[in-house]
Amino acid sequence: HAMQPDFALSDGRGLWLLDPKFRAYAEPGHAQEDVNKMHAYRDAIVTGRGGGAVRAAWCLFPGLPAAGRGGDAGGGRVVA
Repeated sequence: HAMQPDFALSDGRGLWLLDPKFRAYAEPGHAQEDVNKMHAYRDAIVTGRGGGAVRAAWCLFPGLPAAGRGGDAGGGRVVA
């Protein structure tokens, strides 16, 4: 099937890709597959001149950030 992120936002200068993940991961490192998918989105979406059209591609994971790994004040965790 065709790969596409859940959300693609444009600011007139490029795209911002967001792909929320609605599951928790039992083991550290399992989220890497989703991060790799975002890299594939970023690399595959190009402008008509062949340049990259994606400014940022983010996976949005549920839950609280792990101690010492950063995160926002709202308790969410973003991995880019």
